[in-house]
Amino acid sequence: MAQTKAPFYSTVVILALAFPLAGIMAVREPEVAWMFILGAIFMPVAWLVVETLKFSNQANAPAEEDRVTLRQSIRSAGILILIPMGLTVVFTSGFTWITDAWEVRILGSAFGIAMIVIANAIPKRPTSLSSGGASYAKRQAVARFSGLVLMITGALYILASFIVPQDYSAIALTSIAVCGSALVIIRSLMAAMGSKAEA
Repeated sequence: MAQTKAPFYSTVVILALAFPLAGIMAVREPEVAWMFILGAIFMPVAWLVVETLKFSNQANAPAEEDRVTLRQSIRSAGILILIPMGLTVVFTSGFTWITDAWEVRILGSAFGIAMIVIANAIPKRPTSLSSGGASYAKRQAVARFSGLVLMITGALYILASFIVPQDYSAIALTSIAVCGSALVIIRSLMAAMGSKAEA
């Protein structure tokens, strides 16, 4: 039980930090206040919906490892949301030495480093041993693949934030993140479809 409580409290703290940051940015930039508020409430709502739908049916007897993995994933996503929000607060605080180019480099580096740290932790997360779905070995294979792809994505994200011209940085960084995420999603879907075919 302690294993599920630890991710719960740390996840709540991380998601809660987004609200004061969103409040600051909503005051500083009221024309895009909706974007920051939406960013703050999205992950808590997503967590509530996913956990309610996934674990409300007690007949399924979900494994505790599944609950831990879900909360760790939400926590990781919360960190990736906090980074741009926190840095945006810093960038709008009047520091004249932070140019537009350095904003891209700092944000890209912070986001890339966070992605690498999270990617390194993915294969070490608890994997459900419950019956049904992908086997333990297949889940571990997907986790290792996901970790490797996201680690490479993070490294490319950092590199691109420094070498790509500022006019093309947004397109380049978005493309890197989308491609890395797409590879992980496709690999996960392939594993899930393979498991259904074997059933």
